[in-house]
Amino acid sequence: MSRTLRIQYEGALYHVWSRGNTGQKTFICDYDRESFLAISRSVGTRYHWIIHAYCLMDTHYHLLIETQRANLSESMRQLNGIYTQQFNRTHERRGHLFQGRYKAMICDKDEYFLALARYIVQNPVRAGIVDDLTRYRWSNYSETTADTRKEDNLTVPDFTLSFFSHDREKAKRLYSSFVLSGKDENIWDKLRAGFIFGGDDFVRKVNETIEKEERSKEIKTIERHPARESLSDLFSSFSSTEERNKLILTAHIRHGYKIIRIAEHLGIHYSTVSHIMKEEMENTPHPKT
Repeated sequence: MSRTLRIQYEGALYHVWSRGNTGQKTFICDYDRESFLAISRSVGTRYHWIIHAYCLMDTHYHLLIETQRANLSESMRQLNGIYTQQFNRTHERRGHLFQGRYKAMICDKDEYFLALARYIVQNPVRAGIVDDLTRYRWSNYSETTADTRKEDNLTVPDFTLSFFSHDREKAKRLYSSFVLSGKDENIWDKLRAGFIFGGDDFVRKVNETIEKEERSKEIKTIERHPARESLSDLFSSFSSTEERNKLILTAHIRHGYKIIRIAEHLGIHYSTVSHIMKEEMENTPHPKT
């Protein structure tokens, strides 16, 4: 698969990050970091994000965001695009700042929220930049443990603290202890399917979302091919394997059916369909569109 799946729904929680292109710095000075936080705040307001955690490193950033609307892709294009323009103007540069598309892991809010919130703010400690997280300005750790909330804070820590206690002062102490105890935690061995942090029930929920998205895409495909034959009609009367194989190629090339849909209809594995198509394309002229 050439592009990572983007699972989007209201209330989804994501661990998002982007790295500098070819390892270059994405934040050269404090002005860059302040600009990124201001842009994140603006994008979050416009697209109805809740930003639960963040950390800015020299070459990349991490965000733990909850999307109240199903709009991750659109909002991330805004964030990275606007910040890249700002960065290039400031430093008189041109071209890409970030390495490819942003990365997004979808997360079970109940099971993995705290582990990811801790992992994100622990980045400067793991990197050896600081020993004391209170000395690192560019994460939400100090915002979460502060005595009072400032208006320009990026996060609202109430949800994070609610995991620990209804008493705010006690919750802050417990949160701090929790974060400081997790320096060596490895969250990546818990990642499933390359992009999911969650248990079996959550994985099933994500799979159902993917299936709905695929059905939606299939509807759009039908709209692009309003006059195409159905798979049932296409494969209604073949009398030999050779004839079936030619129809497979026709279904894909002329009518735009996906390999997996053809395989499901015929009751054979998609890799078999792919192999058949390869042989047919080598031995038979492509059908005219």
